[in-house]
Amino acid sequence: MKPISDYDNYRTYIRDFYEERKLMTGLSWRGFNKMAGYASTKFLKLVCDGKSKLSCVGAARLSKVMGLSKIQTSYFLALVTYCNSPVEKKRQAALEQMHTLAKDDRVRVVGGDGYEYFKNWWNPVLRELAPRIANATPSKIANMFHENVTPENVKKSLDFLGQAGFLKERRNRYVQSDKAILGSSEKIPRAIRGMHRQMARLAEKAVEAFPVTERNFSGMTVAVNRAAYAQIVSELDFCRRGLRQGLQGEPAVVPADQRDKKMRFSPNILSIPCLAFLFCTACSDSEKEIANGYTEEQNASLDTAAHARLMTWEPKVALRLVEVKDKERGLSWFDVDFTTAAKPYYEHAGGTVDDGCTVELYAEQNGVRMNLTRTYKKNIYTEFLNRDSLDAVVEDHLDNSYGDSAVANCRADSTAFADYCAENDGVFTDYFKLKKCSVLHLSCVMKFTPKVAADEYLQATAKRMKDICIAEFYAPGEDAEADSTLLMDKRDGQVYRTVKIGEQVWMAENLKYKGDFTSYCYENDDENCEKYGRMYSPDDAKTACPEGWRLPSAQDFVDLEDNTGKDMTALRTTEGWESGNGSDLYGFSLYPAGRYSIIGNTLKFVSMGVAAYLWTDTESEFGTLVFDGLNVGYPATSMTSGNYLNIRCLKD
Repeated sequence: MKPISDYDNYRTYIRDFYEERKLMTGLSWRGFNKMAGYASTKFLKLVCDGKSKLSCVGAARLSKVMGLSKIQTSYFLALVTYCNSPVEKKRQAALEQMHTLAKDDRVRVVGGDGYEYFKNWWNPVLRELAPRIANATPSKIANMFHENVTPENVKKSLDFLGQAGFLKERRNRYVQSDKAILGSSEKIPRAIRGMHRQMARLAEKAVEAFPVTERNFSGMTVAVNRAAYAQIVSELDFCRRGLRQGLQGEPAVVPADQRDKKMRFSPNILSIPCLAFLFCTACSDSEKEIANGYTEEQNASLDTAAHARLMTWEPKVALRLVEVKDKERGLSWFDVDFTTAAKPYYEHAGGTVDDGCTVELYAEQNGVRMNLTRTYKKNIYTEFLNRDSLDAVVEDHLDNSYGDSAVANCRADSTAFADYCAENDGVFTDYFKLKKCSVLHLSCVMKFTPKVAADEYLQATAKRMKDICIAEFYAPGEDAEADSTLLMDKRDGQVYRTVKIGEQVWMAENLKYKGDFTSYCYENDDENCEKYGRMYSPDDAKTACPEGWRLPSAQDFVDLEDNTGKDMTALRTTEGWESGNGSDLYGFSLYPAGRYSIIGNTLKFVSMGVAAYLWTDTESEFGTLVFDGLNVGYPATSMTSGNYLNIRCLKD
């Protein structure tokens, strides 16, 4: 990846960063957004696609996630201003700042070059190989590799080695510079760890690819204590330095305390592919917790808080898997058996004895289970947490039984679960794969770095399952349960969160109902409708809300202001606002969704990231009054009929 100072568009830099990490670590957009603190799983992709903007606050937060230095962070922030600001003076000032910072960054580019150097295994190989070949061309060098290295790979690597000062070209021959590339033996950088993994894979291939006369592997397994482990590491380090100096025809520099050791080297050896592995166990009683799934190097990469969170994902009581056999179909599977007492989280009794839903927490085993029973199906959702070394693991199970007349429901549930698993980069398994869908036994296993402790994650999972129960049984037009936070629109099946503020009950999302209205998604992108809702004309807005809900009046928004103590920023979301995010204290979740308005003589999508506009049903002499979420208080903004804005419905 190029240095950040070579970029003039922050969207391109973010995308290149993402693509590189995706290649190296399997990073997904969902994981990237989660690391950056965004609730939306697609926000950063929308930014990279030019469909949304990164705020200054978001840019500062993202720079930390990307591991930028102070100078690089300053450059990134200036780059965001340069690309986003509509004011030419601000753009020019940002551009001048970028030029100044770029010069400063190049003074210390050695660290960046070190990272790039270790990113691909052929960089250090070419640094050794190229000086030994006269008139070395990329094609000529590429043909000398046993592995699949293309001339293009070689050319890019040679260009980089030359620009970074690791190689110099003199009289049609490359010459090594004296620039050192060193890695700490205490905290090996991520790039070097990647190099180790690449070399390990090459060594594994070499076992089968080369005869024993052309390779040498030797190993030893031994149990050692901490002092012996440190001594072995010291010996290997000494040997490595001595080997390097000997191959270069230089006398080995022997430390005073090791001068009784004798080492001889042949300066005539041109090159030796050398790979050493050391697997040591060094566990005192106080270190067993760290060593359980960790190496010291891995543990050093986690800060104390992250380590503490991860350890909570190891259940106090192990789960038990019980084999269940279906003799009728000749199939079997394993059910998760919780052996500890359940704590009831939610219970709903339906209208018949066959209808009901319960959610139970198994805190000691890091699990939660929902039992949903209807006349036509019986669903069991089980989710439990674990850890695998440095990864947090979520395993979801869906066990469903359907009547013969509910094949379509069975297929729909199977598809929905598979899509959910794919969206979360999980591993999906269908244990039955029946041609006629009547029974489902599905699982999805997902791994990631935990941002919260296990109990907090489980509480959120239980809340999600409770909402599924409520959505399943809540019938629009009837009284919802007292603690219901969901509204199902019977016209299209869309489910909305709701929130009570004072005596008012509001939808906590913008309306998404399409119907026969003329409505729009911001920039005609369906993904924006999913997050921000649809935009309606003032006439259509008057009848767009579902039965039992209505378009708010101007006075309703005045009352909302009073109910929040006149702190309207408490209604804003915690992300997306360029002028400063809100606290979303009441769960109103007002996004800066922009508007579709007449600018000059043309309808344009404007103000996403800047402002929120919601219709009222109140007319003024200048048009329909609008609630503007940017203002702290009820604004006197009004709009004509040529505008399309979002709707928040209020319960009658």
